[in-house]
Amino acid sequence: EAAIQLAESASEVARKIGAANTLVRLKSGGWLAENTDAPGFTESLAQANIEIADQNVCLLGAGGAARAVALALSDMRATLTICNRTESRAEELVKHLNINADIRSLEHAEAEMGKADVVINTLSLGHTGRTLDFPEGKLRTFYDISYGKPAKAMLEQAETAGWKPLDGLSMLVAQAAFSFELWFGILPDMESALARCRKLVEATT
Repeated sequence: EAAIQLAESASEVARKIGAANTLVRLKSGGWLAENTDAPGFTESLAQANIEIADQNVCLLGAGGAARAVALALSDMRATLTICNRTESRAEELVKHLNINADIRSLEHAEAEMGKADVVINTLSLGHTGRTLDFPEGKLRTFYDISYGKPAKAMLEQAETAGWKPLDGLSMLVAQAAFSFELWFGILPDMESALARCRKLVEATT
C-alpha cells in the first residue's frame, strides 16, 4: 500500500487493488507501481485447467491477499461469496474493488463451501496448523494460496474430505515471472521454474 502511494504512477490493476508488489523504473526516473498477484492467480488457474466463469466460488478471507484474488475472480465472471471473520472488512473489500459478492461470516463457511464449485482460501489458519471443518468435497477444487508447510494441514484435511487440493506455489511463480517480464522484457519459462520450486519446497516440508 505504501509503495503505490509513493510511486509516480500506477497501473489500472494496482490502482484497483490498492497495493503494489512490483515497482518498474520509468525513463523519467520515477516509479510505476504494478501488481502481478491478480494475473499470477489467473495464470495459476489456467495452468490447473480450472474453469471460473459462471461458477460459484467461495473465497475465504478478506485480507490484503484476498483483494487481488477477488478482483481476478470478478474479472473471470465468477459468482462470488466471501466468508470472513469480520463481515465489515469483506464489505470494505467489495466496495473498494467495486465488485459484486455475497458476504457471509466465517461461521457460515462450511455451508457456503458445500454450495461452491471452487473454494479459494486466503486465510492464514494453516500457518498455525489449524484447519476448517470441510463438507464433503466430491472432487471439487480447494485452492489454498499458501504453499509448503503453512498449507500442508489445510490441504491434507481437504483431501481427506474428498476435495481436489491445490496450493499457491504456481501463483507465486507466475506473479514473479510477470514481474520479471516487466523489468527485463522476457517472460521466464514458468513450467521449469515451478518444477524447481516444487522440488525445493517438498524438500523442506
